[in-house]
Amino acid sequence: MPPTWLRSAFFLLSLSIVACGPGHDKGTDGGGGGDGGTPDATLAIGPGDLTLTMVDGVPVQQAYSATLHFPDGTTRDVTTDAVYSVNDGTLGTFSNELFTTSGTVGGVTAVTASYMGLQDSAQLTVDVKNHRVVSGAPSDAPGWFDTATDDPTLAPALAYPNDGTLVPPNLGDFEVHWVDSGGADLFEVALVGAHVDLRLYVPGSPNAGNWVAYLPAEWSIAGLSERAGTLSVSVRGMVRADPTKAGASSTISVGLSEEDVIGGIYYWASKADGGASAGIYRHDMSHPGDPAEEFYTTAQSPDNRCVACHVLSRDGTKMAITYDGGDGAASIVDVGTRTEMLATDGTFHWNFAAYEPNGNRIVTVYQGVMKLRQASDGADLGTVATGGWATHPDFSPTGDKLAFVQVGSPAADWHFDAGSIAVMSFDASTGAFGAPQVLVPGSVGVNNYYPSWSPDGKWLMFNRSSEDAYDDGTAELWVVKGDGSVGPTKIDSANVGTGLTNSWPRWTPFVESLSGETMYWFTFSSKRAFGVRLADGARPQIWMAPFFPDRIDAGMDPSRPAFRLPAQNITSNNHIAQWTEQVVPIN
Repeated sequence: MPPTWLRSAFFLLSLSIVACGPGHDKGTDGGGGGDGGTPDATLAIGPGDLTLTMVDGVPVQQAYSATLHFPDGTTRDVTTDAVYSVNDGTLGTFSNELFTTSGTVGGVTAVTASYMGLQDSAQLTVDVKNHRVVSGAPSDAPGWFDTATDDPTLAPALAYPNDGTLVPPNLGDFEVHWVDSGGADLFEVALVGAHVDLRLYVPGSPNAGNWVAYLPAEWSIAGLSERAGTLSVSVRGMVRADPTKAGASSTISVGLSEEDVIGGIYYWASKADGGASAGIYRHDMSHPGDPAEEFYTTAQSPDNRCVACHVLSRDGTKMAITYDGGDGAASIVDVGTRTEMLATDGTFHWNFAAYEPNGNRIVTVYQGVMKLRQASDGADLGTVATGGWATHPDFSPTGDKLAFVQVGSPAADWHFDAGSIAVMSFDASTGAFGAPQVLVPGSVGVNNYYPSWSPDGKWLMFNRSSEDAYDDGTAELWVVKGDGSVGPTKIDSANVGTGLTNSWPRWTPFVESLSGETMYWFTFSSKRAFGVRLADGARPQIWMAPFFPDRIDAGMDPSRPAFRLPAQNITSNNHIAQWTEQVVPIN
């Protein structure tokens, strides 16, 4: 054997000869690198593009390899020396060359092997297939449906959600409702996307309405896997006594937005059955699946007083409230401590209010008179010249405008006719308001009220009814451009129809986008049917829908069908949803 120094010299000479050969290809990093410094070698990851399918949450493993390819056709296995990575870490992780799926997310990503400055990638698709047999259904129900032949007489009719509904990925839970008319007593509910197939096997009542909810963990799989995609929803019905046949409902599509909805919603439950307190409840959208919590109800307010009308600062730290109904005493509550910042003995009165975006000042309304106040102590900073009886103020998120209602025929701040939507400028440096400008005029039998600014301050959503602005069955949702250049336009998809008391529209605090298109979310209270669980007019709940502003210019409906916001108590009457940028924890 040659001495060590001679072998080393021979090796270096070999490298210099290879390095003088022709350059290469996509596999190099463009500057030298490579195996032992050569740019000629390329790296190949194995086994190439593939699909891994997880079933019922069981992670799947896949071993990858890395091979060097040289110009002379020779190869060298560098699997154990290469470094592996995955672009989307939610799909799984590497331990050396072994990839393990997360078990909870599907989708498409790239996996990459790297060695000595060389890289190669392959596409990895992860699909998720889960099934859950709900208590009361046969444990082998999935097999029954797999082998059943089609019988259209057993087909259920879907009742919720509506076809074309758009929901956020962090919805929390997802309900499917249907009506059976074929005598079926066992059902398969399918939620299927490009990378998920989630099926529930549910016992049910024949010739009746039925429903089931996907659990938050199940919905999380769908939401994370199909973000900005589409899910199909369908139900099949079967009679247990004859499991050879099943009938399939029509299939509807439910879209998902790209981004999670964040922030907090505070709403008033005016009447609650089952022992729940009446008052203000709240829900943090960053905690999907959690029920709304009692925040300031008869159980937390001083002397168990009724708390109803409320508004919050955008940062969620302060809440202005009215006690004991219309024209009652008013105060401001520190959200973090749930303590009153102002006297509650009637020193202050207002029925509606609106915070300046920075929360320093607040506009209040009492018996048609608007005042600007210091939020810290309620000090009167002057009466706002509104040109007559005014109510329902709302500050623009940009802080330079105030929208409100000019009342034609007043009875109370919450009870009037012929309301007009008006806007005035506001100079934050001086606290001065400009002259009112009417954007949407009202008249007898045409009442406009509850204006609300979009999160970028470009649009105003409001109510229109033929009644007195208080619990109006004819209330509908309309929108107008904040400068009056577009609209007013009725929002048909979210309204659905007439007589549903579609009231109190409020926007979530952030602008979002879907496939490059600007969108906002908004909520409102409505007495519409909630699938098979609530009939029309039974009680109001908070509903949510998207708004696409650019579609109005194209002559299209700017919205899509609404969905009931989860976390609410279905036995309470829920109104006056207000949004904050964050939910402040209670100290």
